[in-house]
Amino acid sequence: MLKRAKEHPEYWTRKSALEFAYSLQRLLDEDGLKRKDLAEGAGVAPPSVSTALSGDANLTIKTMNKLAAVVDAAVHIYVERRGIDGQWVRASDPPESAAAVRALTQRPTLTEPATGSAETATPKPVVLSRG
Repeated sequence: MLKRAKEHPEYWTRKSALEFAYSLQRLLDEDGLKRKDLAEGAGVAPPSVSTALSGDANLTIKTMNKLAAVVDAAVHIYVERRGIDGQWVRASDPPESAAAVRALTQRPTLTEPATGSAETATPKPVVLSRG
C-alpha cells in the first residue's frame, strides 16, 4: 500500500510539508520561541503558522523562507531519485548525532523475497551533510 502511495505526487507533497514543519518546529524549540513569535517575525497570521507547523499547508517558497528567516535559517530544496531517503546532518553536530541518524535509518524492514516468505533486510541509508 505504501509503495502505491509513493507513486502519487500528493504523497511527496505531504512528505515535504511535514519535513519542513518538523525542521521549523525543532528550530523554534531550540531558540525558545513560540508560534506567536514566528507569526509576528514573519508577518503572517497566527493561524497560518499553526497550519504550516501541522504540515497541512501548501506553502510557497517565499513563505517558507519568511518563516525560516525568523529562526535565522535557510530553506534548502533538493531533488533526489525516489527510493533514496536522506537526512540533513549539521556539520557542527557531535559525531554521536550523525551516528544516531544512521542508526535510525538502518532499522530492519520486512521484504518479500521471491520464495514468498518474509525475511529481514537492512536498507542502506544515504546521510547527507551540509557545511
